[in-house]
Amino acid sequence: MGMKTPQKAQGQVGTKIPKVIFTRLDGKFFTSAKLKGKVAILDFWATWYPPCRSAIPALIELYEIYGGKEFEIVSIALDKDIKELKRFVKEIEISYPIVTGNKGIERAFGGIEAIPTTLLVDKKGTIRFRFVGYTPKEVFEEKIKLLLGE
Repeated sequence: MGMKTPQKAQGQVGTKIPKVIFTRLDGKFFTSAKLKGKVAILDFWATWYPPCRSAIPALIELYEIYGGKEFEIVSIALDKDIKELKRFVKEIEISYPIVTGNKGIERAFGGIEAIPTTLLVDKKGTIRFRFVGYTPKEVFEEKIKLLLGE
């Protein structure tokens, strides 16, 4: 009898992103299936946590450079206060899609123990990198270029 390879937990490196429906701040729906064929950053964060806020300028810059038909950022806000979230997004002028997270979405991605948690997904929808905590722009950029080149 061959040894069975243990299944990786959902949301871990090497697994496909789960099929989820996100709700955007404008109330429209956005499904993870829309990311097929794109390199994507999925960023779990909250406005009330300073390291999350300090990561935003780098994401905005990356979106300005790479955003388009091959690259997307989906920012999954774990805020309870949606009014405050909308105010913050407007004030900072975040250009990439912001969706609201909840416990179900967190569970679908294998649980989010700490924020920011940032997943980098390849064009096939496989999670290739998982970063927990503040990550410098250069690290993201290096990985984005790698995945775009595949």
